[in-house]
Amino acid sequence: MNKSPFVDKEKIHENKFAFAIYDGFPVSKGHSLVIPKRIVSSVFDLNDDEYNHIFILLRDVKKILLEK
Repeated sequence: MNKSPFVDKEKIHENKFAFAIYDGFPVSKGHSLVIPKRIVSSVFDLNDDEYNHIFILLRDVKKILLEK
């Protein structure tokens, strides 16, 4: 299996199914990426548990960024 090019980046936050990093080429302050830990071709390939936890992480990252 291929290794994700994002796995060694500094993480803003993470959970069991995903992690968030700052975008390498930000277009706005706080521009970040939320990336599933399991490599998939599309968000639609995620199972329900992964999908739900990714959006929980998204909400958590928003709170972290707004506190900065």
